Amino acid sequence: MTPSLNKALTEAQKLIHETLDEIIPQNQSQLAKAMRHATLSGGKRLRPLLLIESAKLFQTPTPKTALAATALECIHAYSLTHDDLPSMDNGITRHGKPTTHIIFGESIAILAGDALLTLAFQILAQPHTSPNPQIRANLAETLARAAGAQGMAGGQALDLSNPAKPQTLYKMREMKTAKLFAASCEMGAILANAPHDKRQKLKNFGTHFGIAFQIADDLRESQNTDKSKKSQRKTYAASLSPQETQNARAELRQESQKAIASLAIFREKADCLREATTLFAGQKSDGGAEKNNP
Repeated sequence: MTPSLNKALTEAQKLIHETLDEIIPQNQSQLAKAMRHATLSGGKRLRPLLLIESAKLFQTPTPKTALAATALECIHAYSLTHDDLPSMDNGITRHGKPTTHIIFGESIAILAGDALLTLAFQILAQPHTSPNPQIRANLAETLARAAGAQGMAGGQALDLSNPAKPQTLYKMREMKTAKLFAASCEMGAILANAPHDKRQKLKNFGTHFGIAFQIADDLRESQNTDKSKKSQRKTYAASLSPQETQNARAELRQESQKAIASLAIFREKADCLREATTLFAGQKSDGGAEKNNP
């Protein structure tokens, strides 16, 4: 990891952790404890980083992006909490710690995810997120579309139904993972009130970044001999053939290249996003020493 990317990621992690710590309820109820476990137990904060860096392209300072980035992370944490449930991926650890339902039970884990989902839109609706009501509405709509039936939730449904079908694999990756990454970048542009063409370039970047990120994650999972650490469910990635692995690596290169090409208009100002692509959604992330911790 380059010093500049390391600095940006460390600052984003600190900002999001502090904001979540302030916003998530601190009472002693099981629900509050579960919400805090789901959000404050680790993670790269990669989606908030993309939002923050996208906004920076238009001279929008990081403090002005903190709340929108935190709302985005609430959506991501909710999705992981629900993905880990026994009826979904049946995950038992995340970030080296027991998953939320292992500690608090399935019912509280479901409610914690529900509470984080609704908290995200409560945050986006507040004037402190942006004084411009149209920007707040655009942020909420963009995030809702990315997380709903045409995005993350729909992609998860495809994954559960038949993840190994070649004709649905690209669509599943796009919906399940890439839509939220695209929304991350687009939300940064929305906060900055960026021109439509540049907003679209960032959305394209996030889409290709997200597809590459998911392919890299699939490749790592296919090489992981200890599946018990993350999930008990048989997945597409767990049964990749040598030919499918080769094809996936070729797709990974193509999607990473498309992501980086989308940033050409921003020149050197987008170097941090390029570096993030190489590290988290490129060949360095394919089974090497660097590993995603989504």
